Amino acid sequence: MQNTNYSEMTIDQLNMRAEILKQLCHELDPYAPLEEDDLKKLASVGITEIEDPFHLTNILILYVEDTLEEISKRQKYLQ
Repeated sequence: MQNTNYSEMTIDQLNMRAEILKQLCHELDPYAPLEEDDLKKLASVGITEIEDPFHLTNILILYVEDTLEEISKRQKYLQ
């Protein structure tokens, strides 16, 4: 698992990241073999540890929460 540096991302990039993560959470079955497209999406958000389905699910949830929290912080700062 990579350590994501949100400070280098724009709000638009964070929103795009959040959408990718949400899509993965809704569509991905971590217990089934992963499609090449899913592997690319996971890699694009910094997730490369995919062997353990339980761990993969936890990472996805954590990344969604962290990304949404960062978006919220930035939006409050802009208000």
